[in-house]
Amino acid sequence: MSRSYIWPALVAAIFTAIIFNTGLEMDDNRPATTLNTTYGATTHHPMAEHPWVRLGGEVVYVEIADDPVERGRGLSGRGRLSDGWGMIFIFEKPGRYSFWMYGMLFPLDIIWIDENGVVVYIVENAQPCDGVCESYVPDIDALYVLEVRAGFAEDAGIAKGDLVEISLPTQPSPAQ
Repeated sequence: MSRSYIWPALVAAIFTAIIFNTGLEMDDNRPATTLNTTYGATTHHPMAEHPWVRLGGEVVYVEIADDPVERGRGLSGRGRLSDGWGMIFIFEKPGRYSFWMYGMLFPLDIIWIDENGVVVYIVENAQPCDGVCESYVPDIDALYVLEVRAGFAEDAGIAKGDLVEISLPTQPSPAQ
């Protein structure tokens, strides 16, 4: 092996060892957080800054889509969504936001959540489409929309009216 390959391999090995030896894995089903936007302070964990959503007793770690470009792109073009992960779309104000599956490569469950953290609408097993696509529109206003793997809502027993716990990372003000 030439010297040019040794350093990157060594750095990757050290990084991997650090990741797996810092206790970042979770032993239980509790999310890792120091601030919970619904219920206040909870437990501390090294991954406290990662956003999550708890619904139906399940924790889903989420990517945040909170601007028009991110919301427009969503999960389209990706090959898959790992178990325990999703994407949360955050809007500036409550509304009846429509979603479609254009450019998606796998089916999803789509869950609309109001500003009080209540599930207000669910589309299960929304299928990918090309060309003319169905738009899914809730019958009530929502502030958040959660996309998770198809089958999640049924597996976790999610229903309209369920309370959702959302923890988003807090960013310090630039003035601080």
